[in-house]
Amino acid sequence: MSSDIKKRVFSSYPLSIIDGYDRNVTFTKEPQSIISIAPSATEVIYAVGAGDKVIATDPYSNYPSETADLPKIANFPTLDIEAILTYNPDVVFGAGITNQDDIDLLEDQGLTIFILAPFDINDVLEDIEIVGLITNHESESNLLKSSLQERIDSIIQNVTSLTFKPKIYIEFSSDPFLYTFGEGTYGHDLVELAGGINIAENATGLYPQINNEFVITQNPDIILYTKGPWTTTNATTIGERIGWNTINAVKNGHIYPINEDWISRGGPRIIDGLEEIYSKVKLLASPSMKTSTSETDFVSSTGESSSSNVTVAFEWPLILIFIPITVVVLSKRRFFFR
Repeated sequence: MSSDIKKRVFSSYPLSIIDGYDRNVTFTKEPQSIISIAPSATEVIYAVGAGDKVIATDPYSNYPSETADLPKIANFPTLDIEAILTYNPDVVFGAGITNQDDIDLLEDQGLTIFILAPFDINDVLEDIEIVGLITNHESESNLLKSSLQERIDSIIQNVTSLTFKPKIYIEFSSDPFLYTFGEGTYGHDLVELAGGINIAENATGLYPQINNEFVITQNPDIILYTKGPWTTTNATTIGERIGWNTINAVKNGHIYPINEDWISRGGPRIIDGLEEIYSKVKLLASPSMKTSTSETDFVSSTGESSSSNVTVAFEWPLILIFIPITVVVLSKRRFFFR
């Protein structure tokens, strides 16, 4: 988001706030009932302390655990408008995949819809502040934002002492084609902040399709693959790909899973992703750390090993979301990639 939040909101209701689609949305009073149709929005709402206002979510909102017992509103491939109208919420929170036609239909019925469509970590922090303002949880959102910023600053400070920047390849899909994160995505930003170099930083598109030759030529020092309920990829299958035995990451055993939610959802857990990537960078770039690990070293924020069983859920199935989101969001936002 290009402008400072303090220039776009009032200190009390009514609030007039620009959302992720550059829409001016007005809140005349504190919302008492919320529907979230995006897992990222759900996580932000709960994180700022407004979870008690949520009356329904989309089926993919699986975090925090309190969401399990809530009614579910179908959101992909078609949003269940009728179900939302039945609940008559004070506000519906959507994300960067939300269709403009659905927004228009909801607004025609008198409902308020607010889109959270962050592109980088700064956008995520700003969205946390905005949701706190909308839900009258400003103090909680400010505390959360400050704590997340402290964790980011700690990583940035630690990165200055690293001996070099390892090249990193993040794979979010391998079936039937290889896809990774390009410049302008969370994956790219997290790699850079963690002290690494994204091998796809100069690739065309936000989520470029690549091939074996590209990865082999780039010769990453670290390979990360997203771990989710449909994941069949593991360190062994990656290492057995034709020609990949020459890649540094494969030769040295630096192939790790990473919780997909941590690098694809625009919520507070994006910082978990940053810390996880930094932990792998530090293994190579800090002489005081060990230089060889295995897949079993991947540990979630709860301290539980994630190598064999990670409970996560995508915003929507990855191949179906990452490509269309590029078109949808860029058509709604005046955003210039750095």
